Amino acid sequence: MDGVAICGACQFPKTSSESVTSGLAAVTWSAAMLKQGRAELDPQVATIDPDLCSWCGICVESCPYDAISQLDLLGGKLVATIATATCKGCGGCVPICPQRAIDLQGYTSREMEAMIDGLAMAVS
Repeated sequence: MDGVAICGACQFPKTSSESVTSGLAAVTWSAAMLKQGRAELDPQVATIDPDLCSWCGICVESCPYDAISQLDLLGGKLVATIATATCKGCGGCVPICPQRAIDLQGYTSREMEAMIDGLAMAVS
């Protein structure tokens, strides 16, 4: 899990000196993250097209990270929004959406279909 460091016997059975060493490594890693003053997030996150979204709520149930939990009243209708800081870009919500309103940045449905079509043409 991003931002979580484990050490000692949490990793596997260790001697006390191995546990101290892994604890120091975890502290060093944590200090380096804090010293940066910012968190680096994965750029591959899900996005929702508000024009296509009709808010059925299926995407909320499919997200293991609870990244799709807010509703916005946009243009007089309810649409889902994604918390980009929480989204891990797993893509579990993409095939679930009946309106095809969800895409992953860098892996949109259109791009995937174009790759499949290109592969099919190359094979035939």
